Amino acid sequence: MELSGVQWKQLITRVMPMAKEQNDKSSFINISVSKQGDGYKIKADRYSELKCYTDRGYYMVLEPSMAGKLLIVEEYMETQPQANC
Repeated sequence: MELSGVQWKQLITRVMPMAKEQNDKSSFINISVSKQGDGYKIKADRYSELKCYTDRGYYMVLEPSMAGKLLIVEEYMETQPQANC
């Protein structure tokens, strides 16, 4: 599934209260940061505490805004419908 930033923000706004209620958290290990153009690409292994699985394909791309702040311009993650625990 691919979402625009606006769509992602709307989705997160709706589902975040449920995720917090279920104690749905992710932890990150094996973090690496590499320079990519004017920005950075951050890769990590993302572990889902709620569903007990590791997403080894997670990454985030940050680029500077006109004001010089780093903005998330892309984020990729893999999810699975069933829990492993």
